[in-house]
Amino acid sequence: MNVLRFIRLLRATLVMAVFVLAAYIVGGQVIWTEISREAACRAEWGKGWESEYEKQFGSLTDARVKIALCALALFATFCLLMKLARELRPG
Repeated sequence: MNVLRFIRLLRATLVMAVFVLAAYIVGGQVIWTEISREAACRAEWGKGWESEYEKQFGSLTDARVKIALCALALFATFCLLMKLARELRPG
């Protein structure tokens, strides 16, 4: 393998790693924010927290769908990384 090909491969690997890391950071932040916001609203407003939440932050269903989609995306990214690791492993 010549040096130029190795540098291109290294650069491509680093770019993929940055994208995966960014996906985990953003996805984790979205999940954390939505769950902590919901927990804070439950603690602050008691029984009628759903209506107060929807007045301030929008639909509760949309927030839960966002959490589910982010969790699914993180899981899919993990599965793809494991498949890639298996393919790149020698033997």
